[in-house]
Amino acid sequence: MADTLKQVAKTYPTNVVSGRTKDKVKYFVKLENISYAGSHWVDILIPARLRADGKATDLTFKAASRDVYDEMRKVLQSLEEVLNVPKTKLEDNSYSVTVHYREVDDQDHETVQKIAEAVVQRYPSLHVDRGNKVWFSN
Repeated sequence: MADTLKQVAKTYPTNVVSGRTKDKVKYFVKLENISYAGSHWVDILIPARLRADGKATDLTFKAASRDVYDEMRKVLQSLEEVLNVPKTKLEDNSYSVTVHYREVDDQDHETVQKIAEAVVQRYPSLHVDRGNKVWFSN
């Protein structure tokens, strides 16, 4: 996969987009000639050599306010305080929080869901999305 991505990036402007932070994605992918968009396009890094304006510095920008970031800190803290179901994992993605329950016993899935949704309901501007045995809010 990395070789394919590397070849595509030689010909086309290439951006890897993930729900994880841009720094985590860059660490996983390990390519320098592409842009990275983390937290679902909220946190973006464009390497200097790809900048159209010719400037020699990397360009990093956030597409969300500091208020959103601060609100996600509160959600993460709340989940850490109340989500005590064994094998549940929380992932801090800066502008979203992911609740991983892939390893949680089947009988506890509904409990994890109820706790996560109860926490997010305290923040009307947020919503819960579902992935493959994950819930995340943003």
